[in-house]
Amino acid sequence: MNFISNIIYFFMNKEFMIFLLIGFFNTLFAMILTYSMYNLLHSGYYISSFTGTFSAAVLGFFLNRRITFSSNCKIFSSMVKFFTIILLSYIVSFTLSHKLFLYIFTALNFDLSVSIIEQTAILFAQIIFTLLNFAGQKLWTFKNRGRI
Repeated sequence: MNFISNIIYFFMNKEFMIFLLIGFFNTLFAMILTYSMYNLLHSGYYISSFTGTFSAAVLGFFLNRRITFSSNCKIFSSMVKFFTIILLSYIVSFTLSHKLFLYIFTALNFDLSVSIIEQTAILFAQIIFTLLNFAGQKLWTFKNRGRI
């Protein structure tokens, strides 16, 4: 198999589809919380996005551990790994997205408010976050299935 086929095979399977279904509801919850904090509480980009992402991740840990990956890994060690992946995925996706969108919209001289740019960056970051998160959880957190 070539590299592209391996990537497609890695993501296009039942396990990823279950992860996406659970992730859909977690993401919906995270986005509602994030946008509510950003727009109603004016908490700012990083506080709002981190709070929404972390809150959904707590629920996601238990659902993905049991349903998606059918893991019997030790709960403490898998939880530490899970949240390490969540944190790294968050930092990469939300920081990259924020900086990229601010740069692009500024360079193109679009007359958009920072608020619109940041809310667009949040949406894009969620996509990158999901892909990084799945890869990390599958390859590291829940790699050792069946261990107690």
